[in-house]
Formats: sequence, C-alpha cells, structure tokens
Amino acid sequence: MNLAFISDIHSNLEGLEKVIKKMEDFSIDKIYCLGDIVGYGDNPNEVIELLKLNNIYCIKGNHDDMLINGSLEEKYNFPFTQKIITVESMNFLANLQDNIILIEEDAILSHAVPFSSNIYLYSNSDFTILDSVNYKYIFMGHTHYPMLMSYYDKKVINPGSVGQPRDSNSKSSFLICDMKDERFEFIRI
Repeated sequence: MNLAFISDIHSNLEGLEKVIKKMEDFSIDKIYCLGDIVGYGDNPNEVIELLKLNNIYCIKGNHDDMLINGSLEEKYNFPFTQKIITVESMNFLANLQDNIILIEEDAILSHAVPFSSNIYLYSNSDFTILDSVNYKYIFMGHTHYPMLMSYYDKKVINPGSVGQPRDSNSKSSFLICDMKDERFEFIRI
C-alpha cells in the first residue's frame, strides 16, 4: 500500500494545490496530513476544503491548536485568520485527533514528538526521547525539515513542509512510502 504524507501546510493554498496535483503522478492509496494546517498564510478555509475534498486524513498541529484556543499572535497571522475562518473550518480543526495509529503498519502519526506536545526533533537531536514510543515507524512534522532517520529498531520520518519549507529549499515537500518494502521517497515541487 502506497501512503503519502504531508505536513505544515500553514494555509498555503497554492503549495497544497501543487502537491496534490503532483500526487496524481503516483499510485497512492491514502494521504495523511501531520498537522499545522493553518497559520501564516491567508487561505485557511480553502486549504481545509481541499483536504476534505481529497479525503486526506489529518491530525492537529500546534498552530491548529493555538488558533482553536484563541491565540492572537500576529506573527502567525492569527488576527486575520480569526476574522475570515468559518465556523465549519474551526469545527474541523477542533475535532482533529492528536495522533493516528496505523496498527497494521506499526506506525504512529503525530505532529511533534508523540505524547510530548511541541518538542522539535531534528536529525541532530537527542533521540532518547523516543525510547517510550513503541512503534516501528514514527511519522511527524513540526520542524519543516524532511528527515528519515533510524533510531535502533525505529524509523523516524518527517515529510517536510508543504507551506513553509525551512531547509534552504523553497519547494514544497511531501513523502510517498510503502512500509512493507520500506521504500521512502521525498518529493519536492
């Protein structure tokens, strides 16, 4: 089964449209979004509608949670977002789970380090924080950096960012994988 992963869209409609269009080049069974749907950009409602239209399974990111809890931080564009976001979009964000477990794949999907709130995990971080996470595959976003690392018997995978890449490459990033064959392919567009 081919799975696709996206993260950190941050209301960037154009980035999400390009990524979804590029995914048509592949045989993908399911698409997952690892959170931070909103923040920074000007199109939260359109992004949420596109996620729903494409049956993309989503979890809640820290920016989604901040907006739900009434943050007015200007640097995240929340005052503008709160003026334009619909009740339906807010309900969509409020009903997102913090994690998704894929039992057959022995995987957990989380925005940041699972069960640890907003901790960033980079390739040079201390991975011992994952010792208590008992899944073979750990998918997370949050850092905006694509990453595939092995930590003992675990694989830690970050698809990078659709809406705001921060790894010196301005192209949107997403991941296609087949965990049965342990094939992971990062795509930039």
